[in-house]
Amino acid sequence: MDITYYVSLPEGMEAPDVAREFERLLTDAEQPGILCVPVVEALWQLADRQWHTYELLRPDLRSRVERWLQQHWLTDPEFIKWVGGIAGSLGLPGVLPLLERTASEFSETEFGREVQQTLREITPHIDDPFWSMRTQR
Repeated sequence: MDITYYVSLPEGMEAPDVAREFERLLTDAEQPGILCVPVVEALWQLADRQWHTYELLRPDLRSRVERWLQQHWLTDPEFIKWVGGIAGSLGLPGVLPLLERTASEFSETEFGREVQQTLREITPHIDDPFWSMRTQR
């Protein structure tokens, strides 16, 4: 997988264009023998572009991303470092139990503490990726 393609995508994409890129990536990512870390990095690139559309990703694509992450979960720091941003940007509550399990398994390590910090940041607003943009009262 060529991650440079996803890195080079424009930041100001329209939601339908980002959705097409998610479809393309997920189709590639579902092939046998795919390397998971480059896929999750590409997912993060697309999640960031989706967040900047100020619209939620289509529910079917959110489910597909969530399912892919659940099926290909790695307790590898390189994999996990992208997951919090993906879950937070797209609103993927189904990823939280996996992050919680990883934080628990590695609780005595710096890695586990970083996962716990990620959970503290994304859990309260997992259903609303745009919560920080709303007027605080």
